[in-house]
Amino acid sequence: MAATVRSLNQGGFVRIVPIALVSSLLVAAEGSAQVAYQTGTIGGSVLLTDGSPVGTATIRAEALDGLGVVETTVDATGAYSLVVPTGEYRVTASYDFGPIHVESNRLIGTIDVTVLEGMTATANFTFVAGTVVAAVTRDGAPVTGARLEIGEQSPSTCDAADYCHWVADDGQSCHCVVGDEEYYCDGDRGCRMLANEPFYAWTDASGSAAKLVPVGAFDVRAFSASEPNQDGDVQIGMTQILVVDGGSSDAGAYGYQTGVIGGLAASGGVPVTRARVRARTIGGSIATFTDAAGRYSLVLPAGTYEVVASISDMPDADELARQTVTVEAGTTSVVDLLGAAAPGTLIGAVAVDGAAADEALVQASVHAPQTCAEADFCHWVSEDGASCHCVYGSEELVCTPAYGGCRNISSPSYWAVTSTDGRYSVSAPAGIYDVDVYSGRQPGQGGMVRVSTAVASVAPGETVDLGTTSYVTGLISGAATTCGYPLSSVSITARNLDATAFSVDTAVDSLGTYALRVPVGDYSLTVNWPHPMTTVATGTATVIEGEVTSFSVVHDVGQLRGLILQDGVPAANALAEIHRPGPASCAEGDWCHWTDGTSCHCVLDSEEFLCVPAFGGCRFLDEESRWTSTGSDGFFTTQLPPGDYAVEAYSGGGEGQSGGIRVGSIPAVVAACQLTEIGASLVGIQPGNDVVADLGDLVTLRFDTVESAGAVTYLATSTPQGPPPPTGGISFVGLFYDFVVTGSFTGSVEVCLPFDAEQVAPDATLAIFHNEPGVGWVDVTTTVDLESQIVCGVTASFSYFVLGAGAPPANVPVADAGPDQAIAADDDCQASAVVDGRLSYDPDGGALAYAWFERGALIAEGPEATLGLSLGTHVFELQVTDQSGAIATDAVQVVVADMTPPRLSITLSPDELWPPDGRMVQVGPTLVVADNCDPAPRTILASAGAVGAPLSDAQVDGLAASLRAFRSGREREGRTYVLEYSATDSSGNVATVRPTVVVPHDQR
Repeated sequence: MAATVRSLNQGGFVRIVPIALVSSLLVAAEGSAQVAYQTGTIGGSVLLTDGSPVGTATIRAEALDGLGVVETTVDATGAYSLVVPTGEYRVTASYDFGPIHVESNRLIGTIDVTVLEGMTATANFTFVAGTVVAAVTRDGAPVTGARLEIGEQSPSTCDAADYCHWVADDGQSCHCVVGDEEYYCDGDRGCRMLANEPFYAWTDASGSAAKLVPVGAFDVRAFSASEPNQDGDVQIGMTQILVVDGGSSDAGAYGYQTGVIGGLAASGGVPVTRARVRARTIGGSIATFTDAAGRYSLVLPAGTYEVVASISDMPDADELARQTVTVEAGTTSVVDLLGAAAPGTLIGAVAVDGAAADEALVQASVHAPQTCAEADFCHWVSEDGASCHCVYGSEELVCTPAYGGCRNISSPSYWAVTSTDGRYSVSAPAGIYDVDVYSGRQPGQGGMVRVSTAVASVAPGETVDLGTTSYVTGLISGAATTCGYPLSSVSITARNLDATAFSVDTAVDSLGTYALRVPVGDYSLTVNWPHPMTTVATGTATVIEGEVTSFSVVHDVGQLRGLILQDGVPAANALAEIHRPGPASCAEGDWCHWTDGTSCHCVLDSEEFLCVPAFGGCRFLDEESRWTSTGSDGFFTTQLPPGDYAVEAYSGGGEGQSGGIRVGSIPAVVAACQLTEIGASLVGIQPGNDVVADLGDLVTLRFDTVESAGAVTYLATSTPQGPPPPTGGISFVGLFYDFVVTGSFTGSVEVCLPFDAEQVAPDATLAIFHNEPGVGWVDVTTTVDLESQIVCGVTASFSYFVLGAGAPPANVPVADAGPDQAIAADDDCQASAVVDGRLSYDPDGGALAYAWFERGALIAEGPEATLGLSLGTHVFELQVTDQSGAIATDAVQVVVADMTPPRLSITLSPDELWPPDGRMVQVGPTLVVADNCDPAPRTILASAGAVGAPLSDAQVDGLAASLRAFRSGREREGRTYVLEYSATDSSGNVATVRPTVVVPHDQR
């Protein structure tokens, strides 16, 4: 069985080999098509203005057609080189390995280049920069590891005139927009530009630090060095500097003195182990944990600190105590952090099958109501009316009965893992807890199942013994096979039906067998295929104590094998992305979330797609692709469930570079217990005389002499290659063959190609043509075997070969009006087109007369004509006449299409809702819409809503909307409603705008 396919800018075919023909799944096919691409190089350097290397810089080459990105870094001399497929690229240099698509302060420059086959495109960059230097001492001596933060100068506070997303209770910290820049302003440390991460440097053993940065004005902040068993740092100084090209800007010397505080962290007189102690001051904080005796020690720069101890690292939720402490240089102060109420302790044991359960998990969560009450404010409620996200009193909860009721989002959970004797101990503040116990570890298994849940109350200093939680297990086991062989690439998941969020899983072994030990109960079973994750079988099992439940699966898969060639040789480490194909584009009847007229996000028959034509059409959003790479022979091989797939090929990476460029796309149908090959056969050749390389499908090469061992492969494509056919009435038939030969040979090579007799007229003359470089198509035919349907010819070099047949009647000119055209209408709904008949010719070599007609009327004469056209489809007929009066005609179609979307602008009134009292407010638009071809584009309000808001809070009414003036107290930035308007002209072009209406957090 064969199927015709087409890759990017090239043709191809797919061959399916039945498994019955071979002894195993890993077989070689009889031959088929491949993905082949040619490369060039992008090279250059990144240097400072004085010609010295920049040191650390990233080079990123992005294909301008959106088909991928490759990256590399400069070497010690500032030079770089990228091997990429031919095409057009945008090359970007960035400093300090910053994410250049976000942080403009890392951007050095951008250059567009065109990469040609075998050529080097040069992109050189100059970094205009200077150096920031500084020194830091601690207690009078140089210190290693002190941090310098070099950030662009920003305002020190949020101004009342700035647009603020939110302002903290202190009125200083905020998130605001100043001019066109967005900032986060901390009342202690000033503002930071959100788009640009600061540059960082650390002091060396001499206490010195130096950092190359772009020219400009900077705030340089120095921070204390880290101390053993401590994390965090505090700011010890700040300087503003100006960095000039090639200069060295001294940010000064920073010195700080240290002191020590230490003591006991206890609650109710009971020392607290692993309590978090954090000392916070202006410009940072430093923290540590208490030891087994509840004691801590902190080395701090001299200053005033607020010192807070908490049971865990979650601030405020379980705080023990806090004090304000002044640390003096060279002194040690005792600061005991004593909480009034001691934490409680929950202890117990877990047993499985009568023995201690090792590594069972115990979770104590702050007790919450079991369901969402009618009076609670609910963010959402599930269809069953039970699961919900609600606010109960002042607490925010997520309620899911299958999880055992509600859980408080803002409250911490306290965890413990049982030891080898099965016992556990959980320390937690006094209160009421939901205590969940989960199954212990089993060898070779992941996941867990909840085996019990209970409510426990603990008082300050109290130890509550919850006793022993016992559970028993059974076994689920079986095998997975495919085509009579072990299916070793799948995993088995058992999900407990009484607690749908909890499951255990394992992978099958090399023999395809597995075993899962799970607590007794009812389970749903799934067999999953990885990458892309696909459920290939499902079932159920009731697990009974001490018994074995059998669950086996037979899932016959197929195998996919392909070849990728780079510059005519196997491409090592090239990538193949395999995914389920979607539709080619968004259809008119699909429901689209958004569209720009080409790319879109749509729903088709309950499946959700992201459609980007540059990446081969649509992708299923709910599925991940499977990726594999080629070996040194250029082949990739992978097992897949039966079905239709699209294979996207990406270029292999050169030395020291990452990423890839999409170079081809081929569909493939994977059948059960069969091998699908999308790569040509790779046939080896050994030294000798009269060496034959049989490539299958009646394609052979016969070498006079092979001097050194190598290999032969080929690309067969139906896409025309090279120049037009030779004069004399020759027409090409069949496929174009491009042979790739490694190794060396001398003498000539006989090339034999098959033909299909049904494609050739009975009286036609057959020949094999070779596209010789600099010459064109040359007839190299030596023999034609009509019975075997094979034509052979002799060559001394390789490029494309094709069969030619037939000849047109003598003395008849050939008219060629050129390819059909599609042209966009201009702002006046008009277009200008050039029709070109210069490819017409007289086989006798005489001159031709040219005439152009539209609907029978003469409109122009001569081989070329420039025509002014209106919107619509125009068909022009070219008539050529030779000197003997013989006439030939050809037609060209020119479509003038409106490809310009309408111009749409909208102003909403009102655009701010205040106060947030829950009322519904009518919001209306003022529209301005115009189009180059349609006097009255259709405008609609497609949707209205806000992230996290109920659907009922935004209701569409024609072009207006009713919006609820409301935002929850937890929406720190307020609520933003987005109204999506679209205008569609008579040609289907769509313009979309999304004005917003805000419900501010407050009126500051």
